[in-house]
Amino acid sequence: MSSDAEFRILIRRSISRRRNVLVAGIAKKFLENQEFLKASGFREAGLELASEWISISSLSQLRKATGGRFQNLKERWVKAGFPLRQHRGDKSESWTLSEEGWLALSLWINKQGFEARLSGCPKDVIFEIRKTIDR
Repeated sequence: MSSDAEFRILIRRSISRRRNVLVAGIAKKFLENQEFLKASGFREAGLELASEWISISSLSQLRKATGGRFQNLKERWVKAGFPLRQHRGDKSESWTLSEEGWLALSLWINKQGFEARLSGCPKDVIFEIRKTIDR
């Protein structure tokens, strides 16, 4: 038997023997953390968010919701591969998501105090954001 396999067997046996102690320790830490969350004003369910998801289907909707300088936000929007509309009511053109651009845009959105997720449901909605609780 290789030393790697022997090491894994020893770890499994050690964890099996100390299972009750490990579970009790984890439960204790969980309860301490839960008490901290309650004292900090968080809801019992954990790190909940302050608001519902806001559908974003255009650059102007994102700017209205998050603020920020238009030119910087436009650059991030375009790098993410999202379509620009010339006039209100224009249909969205087909677009292809750039993962690197989406990461940059979602990080910026996060710095503004929002959480972002790509939308898979409605055709006009590109992604959704919601405000996070100030910590």
